[in-house]
Amino acid sequence: MKKLHLIISVTVIVPVAFAYGAAQDKLLPLLFDFKADTTDLHNIFRGIMCLYMGMVIIW
Repeated sequence: MKKLHLIISVTVIVPVAFAYGAAQDKLLPLLFDFKADTTDLHNIFRGIMCLYMGMVIIW
């Protein structure tokens, strides 16, 4: 049962991580009506992506 929970969590977290880090120019304005214009905001969202991916790797 524990492995099933982890598999479901990974399948949810990985797309969210890539949405924050890799496809932020397309998905952020669509989902949140927010656009990351500056380099600082791009780097913050990529950092969030790395944190989510680190959680997936640790699991």
